[in-house]
Amino acid sequence: MKYRLDGAGVWSDSYDPADLGAGAHTVDVRQISGAGHASGVATLSFELVVVPTPVVTLLHDTGLNGSDGITTDASLSVDNIQQGATVQYRVDDAENWSDSYNPDDLAAGLHRVEVRQIDTARHFSESVSLSFELDNTLPPMTAQFRSGRL
Repeated sequence: MKYRLDGAGVWSDSYDPADLGAGAHTVDVRQISGAGHASGVATLSFELVVVPTPVVTLLHDTGLNGSDGITTDASLSVDNIQQGATVQYRVDDAENWSDSYNPDDLAAGLHRVEVRQIDTARHFSESVSLSFELDNTLPPMTAQFRSGRL
C-alpha cells in the first residue's frame, strides 16, 4: 500500500495519523503490485476534530509550600473548557464517569481525579489526572495553663 496525505505529491509506505492536526484532510491510497503496476486511487476525506485537554489543579493547595499536592480542601480548578462542553470526572479509578464532582464526598487520604470534556458534537478530549492527598483532620488541640493572678 502507498499513501498520500492532503494531496501532497509524495507517496509513502505508511503514515502516522497522530501527525495530523485538526481540520480537513484527505488520504489517498493505492496498491502497487510486485510487477510495479499501480491500482486506482481510493480517497478518504474527513474532518479531524481535536477537543482541548482540560487543565486541572487544586483550587487551594494548602500544604506546606502551596504546590506539594497536600490539601485540606479538595476543590478543583478546571480550565481550558470549550463553551457548551460537558466536563466529566472519574474519582479514584471508578468504573464510570460523572458529570459532577463533590469534594466533600472524599475521605482523608490519597486521591486521583481524572477530568475530560465532551464538546457539543459529542467529541471527547483526552483525560487528564490530578493526584493529591486530602488531609481534612484537625490537628490535636493543646492547652497550656499559666499560673498567675487575674
